[in-house]
Amino acid sequence: MEITFTGPISASAESTVTSASSSASSLTDDDKALLGDENSTEENVHQPGTGTSGLKKQGSDYCPYKIVKHPAPHTARAKEILKNHPSIKPLLGSKNPMSAVYIVGLVLIQVAFASYFDWRHNYNVPGPVGLTTELLLVSYTFGAVVTHGLWVLVHECCHHLVFKTRWLNRVFNLICNIPMVIPMSVGFCVFHMPHHTHLGDLERDADIALPIEAWFLGGGALRRLMWQALYPLILGLRSQLNRYASQLWKQSAWTPWALPQFLVQTAFVTSWYHGHQQSWHGLRYMLLSCYFSIGPHPLGVRWIQEHYVVEEGQETYSYYGPLNKVAFNIGYHNEHHDFPTVPYNELPKLTNAAPEAYDTLRSHSSWIRLWWEFLTNTEWEVFRMAREFKHGAGHSKSE
Repeated sequence: MEITFTGPISASAESTVTSASSSASSLTDDDKALLGDENSTEENVHQPGTGTSGLKKQGSDYCPYKIVKHPAPHTARAKEILKNHPSIKPLLGSKNPMSAVYIVGLVLIQVAFASYFDWRHNYNVPGPVGLTTELLLVSYTFGAVVTHGLWVLVHECCHHLVFKTRWLNRVFNLICNIPMVIPMSVGFCVFHMPHHTHLGDLERDADIALPIEAWFLGGGALRRLMWQALYPLILGLRSQLNRYASQLWKQSAWTPWALPQFLVQTAFVTSWYHGHQQSWHGLRYMLLSCYFSIGPHPLGVRWIQEHYVVEEGQETYSYYGPLNKVAFNIGYHNEHHDFPTVPYNELPKLTNAAPEAYDTLRSHSSWIRLWWEFLTNTEWEVFRMAREFKHGAGHSKSE
């Protein structure tokens, strides 16, 4: 099945990222712009199948997305909540320096566990099970939880929610990435900000699944599980097949923090390998922890929870289960999209302050139950709502 993406890129990725990143300042005009510009007005939206995004499979009318004409709901809901509950205004633009403490602690934990596996290998230390078996079990049950937490804190740094000083957020973003081995967090920030400013935009939201994934996910539980297993690679595939995402990928290589991250990770891996008697076991533990945190794991299900449609007419979903305790409230996704300048520790206050806005929305209480439904219910829609924009002059301030 050949899918073509032919939509024009009307603005540079650098200008998009710069404007989106400015949203983290405390309730400035840029902050308000981020709240208001993730949505387009109806006159900016094409009719389904008539836009330039290349959605159709050649020779057919196939389109796996739920094309909608209405704007994303987050701006209107945020304005209504602020109108009805002005007491939450101080939360906007607030910072949470405790995130830096958690970052350092989680990095040290991963380094300690990785050192243990190298120590056991280098000195032939016996254990309750074989070294490889123990490494797999610990990376899945424990390491993935730690690395997922670091991914959430990377997300906090991308939104500049840790410190008021922007460069400190960038520095701690680099620190988060150290036990992930591969330099990824700087690129994640580049891709993530248009997800807010152009939510559901088929040409600019790099978080949208490719049409070819519709065919693969339509094959039952085994193929869906394979999709999850391949998800870290699929993220890279999306960045290459979507023209705008591909442009972002090229831009991310030239951001001021890309080279420092590459140097930090190179120095870390090189010093680790030679400092641990050329053992790869510690690095394997850290890599597997990173893989499981994104792939087939209960915490990895949050990538499905956030935007895949399970309720007609709703495109963003929150999770209010107990795993938020170890996932730094990443489940509060509607709240985050409504108020992206509120740090994770304050998100539950939004839910409690405006129950009339959030209690009426479909939400999830169990990632494990959602995972089971995703794997077994083949009638469940697995694609997000999407909207086709007319990219060009006057599209939004964020461009």
